[in-house]
Amino acid sequence: MQVRWADHCPRRIAHSPKAQCPAAGHRSARACVGLTVMPETRDTRPYVNEALNCYHEAGHCAAFWHYDVEIDYVTMRPPVGSGHAGQTRLKPRGAIAGVTPLENEMRGAVAGELTWRRMRHAGQFTATELRIWLGGAVEWAIAHPDDEAVNDETGFAKAAIARDDELRDTDPDAPTGLDVSWVGVVREGEELIARLWPAVSAIADELRRREDDVTGSEIVALAKLAMQVAS
Repeated sequence: MQVRWADHCPRRIAHSPKAQCPAAGHRSARACVGLTVMPETRDTRPYVNEALNCYHEAGHCAAFWHYDVEIDYVTMRPPVGSGHAGQTRLKPRGAIAGVTPLENEMRGAVAGELTWRRMRHAGQFTATELRIWLGGAVEWAIAHPDDEAVNDETGFAKAAIARDDELRDTDPDAPTGLDVSWVGVVREGEELIARLWPAVSAIADELRRREDDVTGSEIVALAKLAMQVAS
């Protein structure tokens, strides 16, 4: 299993877990029309730098930074047609294994939604809300075990299913599943975002003012400085 990026599809854009989203990012993808080579067009819609969207991506960045996952870049200008308002691209990794790394992956995948909820003062993520958020992602992950996750929900679902499988192998009586176990991981994610809020805010502010991508090294510098100042 390899979850390589976390994408945000804003509520104003309908999406399906089965809809493939391109991950070309800033690596220019080109389409040939006759003899004309046309560069990939970046999204310039006016809402892409809205605060909530920027904080959503910043939540992913802060969480993955905390877990020492290398970030390639984050952008609020994803390719047109991707269906996303922003994209946090992680550097390629090997297969993720082990209960702790998989739980970290779950928290990284849901971190954008948890940040969004914190901004909206939505309170704790309940099991019912988590089920609604996941939608058909669990079924998709079961049906596509070898496919890369296509959004936050499927990334969370793939990591959660793999984590439960590993738990059953080591302790058949260990609690698993959404209602008992996954919600606990999400609760820890909420606590993590609260602790990392200075880093989240610093990254979000940078995204709001930038016209270009924010690189992984810039994210690390922003997060480190913000947490040092806050300590």
